[in-house]
Amino acid sequence: MSNVAGFTDLRKVYDPNSIIVELYFGQSLQPIRCIAVTYDSDTYVTSDPSSCQNYDTCELLDLERANVDTTTDFSDFSRMISTGDTITGSYVNSILGIRLNDTIRTFNATFAVASSSDVPICVLGLGPKNGESTGVQIENGIVSPTYKSLPILLKSAGLIKSTSYSLFVADNSGSLAFGTVDHTKFEGSLQLVPIVDVSVDGELLEHIKAPLEIQVVLLGISLESNGTLYPVLQMESPALLAIGMQATYLPQKFLDELVGFYGLLYHDDLGGYLAPCDLPGSLVFNISGVPLTTALKDYLTETPLTFSDQQKACFLQLPPTGNIDYCALGNSLAMSNYIAVDLDALMIGVAPLKTQPDDGPSQIQSIPEAFRKAVPAPVLPANTYNKSDLVAIPLPRAKKTYTLNNGGKLQISSFYTIVCLITYMFIII
Repeated sequence: MSNVAGFTDLRKVYDPNSIIVELYFGQSLQPIRCIAVTYDSDTYVTSDPSSCQNYDTCELLDLERANVDTTTDFSDFSRMISTGDTITGSYVNSILGIRLNDTIRTFNATFAVASSSDVPICVLGLGPKNGESTGVQIENGIVSPTYKSLPILLKSAGLIKSTSYSLFVADNSGSLAFGTVDHTKFEGSLQLVPIVDVSVDGELLEHIKAPLEIQVVLLGISLESNGTLYPVLQMESPALLAIGMQATYLPQKFLDELVGFYGLLYHDDLGGYLAPCDLPGSLVFNISGVPLTTALKDYLTETPLTFSDQQKACFLQLPPTGNIDYCALGNSLAMSNYIAVDLDALMIGVAPLKTQPDDGPSQIQSIPEAFRKAVPAPVLPANTYNKSDLVAIPLPRAKKTYTLNNGGKLQISSFYTIVCLITYMFIII
């Protein structure tokens, strides 16, 4: 059994390169489309009608219709996202359902309802249990109080063998499968990459026995262009697996080299860089010795702007990070690579997606069994980990810098709102 949870035309809702699943809330099983994310551990949904004011697509939880029990033993829920928007509400104990292989499975679950929100949002958090916002105490290495997330509920019900899932994004559609991998979706064998326990608070690391987030060790970033591989950044740094986030955050040192190599243009109004929409080349991430390739075209979002040479200008989803050496690998990673996560084993299995669809039957295997036969990464760090300094290797510089037609003026109310909210709205602080 494949336990496939979502296979949706992603251009219709949220970011066109996200995995959308339909969850069912409350006694009435009200259906709401939600974005599946690996960088958050909580599941939450908006009930505030005012959050829909600036959005054409808006689905809200109707507490009365859904008959949601609003009592809970947990604290209030809150989020602030990097646009400055706030999400506040409370945790509830109620029915949560998900469709698996045409059958709606329901559970007595805990999730959060945002009664005050600036954005209409529903998130299915797939992160570690210790990362839940309810966790405010640490005793004997255990974070408490926490609740059972959807993957944990599926395991507790005997539907999957471990707290695990696999996902990918391809051809404007995405798939999330709990507990299994499908060998017809990727090339070769899975390679195992460890999830590491990283915290800016050294004392916190000493007291927590499991990660708060899904982070991996990034050893370097290279640029592939015209058949030449250019090592650009040598490092030993944690990187957040941030599937569900359109933007990818990389150290500014790398971005500066990339911009100089291609002659990309910074746009003040957009707060980021513009590139030709047919930008060639690929980024290669060295994760624990495993190279993962992503095409630069997968980091581009169309704009109404054009360059002076009449090429269409696209917005580069690699935002400037300034002095913060922060790494978060967003949706573009899953557009080229199959990713399986086992939160019990604290391992991630990765492999390149097949370039041509396999017309044969699915080849489904449980994730624990698939991981036993997978290839371990060449570099296996300890579970606890501290970052090292970054070393940048200069790239050749472009002979020209792109310029825009007509001064590149933009109607902020249209494109800026779309791009910046899609890019940044799911960065949870």
